[in-house]
Amino acid sequence: MIETTRTDKLILFGSVLFVLFLYYFFWVGSSEAKQVEIFVNGEKRYVYNLAENNTVHVDGKIGESLIEISDNKVRFSHSPCSSQFCVRSGWHEHSGGFSACLPNGVSLHLTGAEKIYDAINF
Repeated sequence: MIETTRTDKLILFGSVLFVLFLYYFFWVGSSEAKQVEIFVNGEKRYVYNLAENNTVHVDGKIGESLIEISDNKVRFSHSPCSSQFCVRSGWHEHSGGFSACLPNGVSLHLTGAEKIYDAINF
């Protein structure tokens, strides 16, 4: 059996702290969204301020999706698709956030003062 030295423990502890810092900085530390842009079939149709509570009815390919805006957050509260992945994705509040009901062709894009990219493709 290999014994761990004091230096090994110090390196392990420092590594865990570094990973937690990276997690907070890159994942949790994203800026708060100010608006939600609602796209239907890839075309921007609506823009709403997240500070104003609202329920939006959006007609898509297979029916009507209900989008709820409350307390600076947004979510799909109902959608006509069978899988309901969009509804189960829950509340979104950070800039760069995204949710979509692909069968219905409706998607939500959250924007804020600061643009945050998950990936950039060319």
